[in-house]
Amino acid sequence: MTMNTKKELLGIELQAYLQASKKKKGEILDSLSRQTGMWRESIMRRFKRFHMESAYVPKKKRGRSVYYTPDAYAGLKEVWEAANSCCGELLHPIISEYILIFKKDKIMKRSKFPDRGITTKMTTDISSRETDILLGDGWGMTD
Repeated sequence: MTMNTKKELLGIELQAYLQASKKKKGEILDSLSRQTGMWRESIMRRFKRFHMESAYVPKKKRGRSVYYTPDAYAGLKEVWEAANSCCGELLHPIISEYILIFKKDKIMKRSKFPDRGITTKMTTDISSRETDILLGDGWGMTD
C-alpha cells in the first residue's frame, strides 16, 4: 500500500475519528491498523497532524534557499560551451573575461545578461566548487 493510499484512507476517516467516542475511536484505530499495517500510535499522530494542518497555510520549502538563478546557470553554460567545454577548475578564472567579450560583441545565445548586472554578478560569483558541481551534471553528455 502506498503512502498516498494511506493518506486517502486516513483523510476519509478523520472526521469520524474526531467526532467519535473513546470506544469508537479504538475501533476506528483497530480497523485502520489492519487495513494499512500501521501502528495505532502512528495513526493517532497522523490524525493529529491532519487535524492541525490547515489547507490555507502554504508549506515552507525546506532546505537551503536558492542563490543562483536559472539565468546564471544558463550564462555559465554558455561560457562553458565557448571555452570548448573545459573543466570547472580551468573555466572558473576566465568566466568574467568571457562575459565581457560576450557583452562587447553582443553574441549571447541562451541568456541575456541584463543591464542591471545582477545575473552577470551571479555568474562571475559562482565558486570554483559550484562550477565543478554544475559541470559534473553532464552538460557535455546531452549536447
